[in-house]
Amino acid sequence: MIAAPAITASFAGAGGTAVIGALAVGAQIIIGVFHGGLMTANHQAQIVALIVISGLVASFRYARARPGWSSGTYGERGWPRSVTPPY
Repeated sequence: MIAAPAITASFAGAGGTAVIGALAVGAQIIIGVFHGGLMTANHQAQIVALIVISGLVASFRYARARPGWSSGTYGERGWPRSVTPPY
């Protein structure tokens, strides 16, 4: 289940990644209901971890889609000043 949002992020946007993450959380809840109940520590930990990872992957995908993030404009401004010594 945890791989679904991560794989989706490689070819879909932030919205698609969030939808797949929500579907994975829903499927994990259904699995928890039918296999021992939702009150077991194992199912609770898996659901919380899936929510956290899905949120992180979707937010990173959203940030990556913003202009300037992937083009390198943030890093290349400060690089020459920090690496090259002053004359």
